[in-house]
Amino acid sequence: MLTSIFKHIQNKLNSLPVKKDHKRRYNSKLFSGKALGINQIEKPKLFLLGTCQAERIYETAQQHNWLIRHQLCDFGFYTTPEKCDTEYFDGVLLNPTLRAILAAADENGNGDILNKQLASDYQSFEKRAITVMCNMLSRYIAYYHKEITVFVISFIEPPASASGLINKNRQQSIYTLIRTLNDELEALCYAQPNVYYIEINDVRTLLGDRLVYDGYDINYAHASYYAGRARTHHLNQALLYKIESIWRVVKCIDPVKLIITDLDNTLWEGVLAEQDIIEGWRHTEGWPLGYAEALIQCQQRGILLAICSKNDTERTLENFKMVWKSKITLDDFCSIQINWEAKSKNIAKILAETNVLPQNTLFIDDNPLEIAEVKQFFPEIRVLTVPQEGWRRILLFSPETQISSITEESKKRTVLINAKKARDEIIQTLPREEFLKSLNLELHQNSIINSMHPRFERALELINKTNQFNSTGQRWSYAEINHFFKSGGLMFTYAAKDRFAEHGVISVLLLRNCVIEQFVLSCRVFGLGIEQAIIATITNKLCSEGMHLKSLETGKNHSFINFLDSLALQTSKIHQNQIVTPSWIQIIHEA
Repeated sequence: MLTSIFKHIQNKLNSLPVKKDHKRRYNSKLFSGKALGINQIEKPKLFLLGTCQAERIYETAQQHNWLIRHQLCDFGFYTTPEKCDTEYFDGVLLNPTLRAILAAADENGNGDILNKQLASDYQSFEKRAITVMCNMLSRYIAYYHKEITVFVISFIEPPASASGLINKNRQQSIYTLIRTLNDELEALCYAQPNVYYIEINDVRTLLGDRLVYDGYDINYAHASYYAGRARTHHLNQALLYKIESIWRVVKCIDPVKLIITDLDNTLWEGVLAEQDIIEGWRHTEGWPLGYAEALIQCQQRGILLAICSKNDTERTLENFKMVWKSKITLDDFCSIQINWEAKSKNIAKILAETNVLPQNTLFIDDNPLEIAEVKQFFPEIRVLTVPQEGWRRILLFSPETQISSITEESKKRTVLINAKKARDEIIQTLPREEFLKSLNLELHQNSIINSMHPRFERALELINKTNQFNSTGQRWSYAEINHFFKSGGLMFTYAAKDRFAEHGVISVLLLRNCVIEQFVLSCRVFGLGIEQAIIATITNKLCSEGMHLKSLETGKNHSFINFLDSLALQTSKIHQNQIVTPSWIQIIHEA
């Protein structure tokens, strides 16, 4: 009876015409996360490896004008990774075949029906399956990831009650086995740089599991979806949008570095100043809890948080503590501007304190009039306003609020900005040189010759996210940076430490054949003489005949252009001993 009802619903849905706006609702709003995007980029050109399931992805990609090539591959031990033209393709998309892995794990080569094997010795079979999968896919990942970005699609997981309505589904079942394989697959992907795990199961569930997943009618090990159905087309389209979104993250397109939030009807429901009695849960239950959780998640990705609210300062700070207690605290915000001044003026203060550009800032406020006032002064700032229910999804899933890897510097960015603010306060009370000497400033230099260095990930992140002090504005892919290394290029990283904090890697310089190809510096350490010290060290120690400094005005790198002007160079060449390291900076050369 239940099956016939499912089939009736399925036939009804498949018979419905697919409207263009219906497609857009599935793709753009649910999966592409384009609410915060500014610049369009070309879709990545993909080299797809897989079997019949990959064929469905290939067909959808072609219909939506993706440049893609499909190579038939089941990742078996007898196969050899296909050579990929890394000059043409942007990424390799691996769609591993579950039944091939399960067959290789079974002593009799049976990868289709596993009930007996799992019932007799689940632990041994699971261990063999994990080993087989890791050995199969490790060969392909190792072959590609140093030259090109690798995307790996997860296995489709069976329904949670795959073993029956009252059996132990979460302990030793086909459901548990495939979930465990996905856990191990994700770990395998993130053990190597430039490899990204693509989860397909959340998309599949959202689109209607019974309407796309063929495991209800075909064996679970097949782990695929129905061909020719509208929902299957949507699933593949959503999967491609996921890849496009990850590509935006990898390329650091339009990153949000700072989120400024209002309070009343934004971080909590209602206007607290109008309440005689404040019961915290009444003002946070529902969308405010989801919004606050998303803000903390963004902070853990390295995004700075700030408050801009029209209110009485002291009373509002007390209300904040009363409402949120320890769930989200005032210490989570790097700047708090609560007063009755225009919000544009307060946002200007926040931007000055954090050294973040308006185009890398997101302002969230329930009042469209406040949004309009801020946009008048900062046209490039990104904004969100009512309805509040959409904020959480946008913050959690937009590519602009994510980073390709979370580094130690990312985790403690709020602490480091607060250290900068402490420096800024003290400099107002001392003569400049006396203040700089009091910092006990150290620069720790590392040289990097390949992408395996432990500081490489942070260095690449800094290059690709820095705008203000960036000599050329160039963004680098893994393939491009590896080609740079192979052609004799060196990457120098500089970690700063002063009496306020250990700031981590704050500058990167790319050097090849006595040419500074690119030079970037974090906005947290502007004005300390660090940029001068780095140029002096490189020029005086490495190139006795001097070196050339490449530069390009990008419209955003005003800080670098000002530094260049301060050097008063007649040409792009910097001669040995032309620039001197400031006396208050100690350079420490590390391996």
